[in-house]
Amino acid sequence: LRRDWSSDVCSSDLQKKALLPGLASGQTVLTAALVDRGSIDPGAPATSAHKQGSSWTITGFKTAVPYAHIAQRILVPASTDQGTVVFLVDPASDGLTITRGRSTSGEPLCDLQLDGVGVGAGDLLGGPGVAGNPHSCAAQWTYQHALVAISALQLGVSERALEMTTDYAREREQIGVPNGSFQAVQPR
Repeated sequence: LRRDWSSDVCSSDLQKKALLPGLASGQTVLTAALVDRGSIDPGAPATSAHKQGSSWTITGFKTAVPYAHIAQRILVPASTDQGTVVFLVDPASDGLTITRGRSTSGEPLCDLQLDGVGVGAGDLLGGPGVAGNPHSCAAQWTYQHALVAISALQLGVSERALEMTTDYAREREQIGVPNGSFQAVQPR
């Protein structure tokens, strides 16, 4: 794990002690619920959170959450009167329904229905704020790193598709000649 996770994202020593050892060893699965039904801007999620005393209540619908069914914690960005805040949500929380599905490639993707999910003040991720929002750093970190991970996954899928296509063009024959030897196939 890089230094920026512990210094910028985890806002308390308790969060660091609870999360970092399991994440570093691979024993803790952490996923991010970044896609909201009804919102195309991940920086302005449709999911909302309202403060009630020292705790928060989260309501909304997240979709396409990878591996939520096996995660120990889920990063859930939500809109608040303080801007976008990222919460650490326990998948066993009351009011949270996880519905399993699959992507077209077979990857497990889940939908999350958050119906008054309660989280404590210690479940907010934060760090040095941007534009007066003490939690915006965690939201930005989450979005940026998720985009890099998704891009790396898609690059791997594209590389594999190219390998499979190239192999097929080399091996497949028409009129006794490999397709790859035809002039129209060679530059591709």
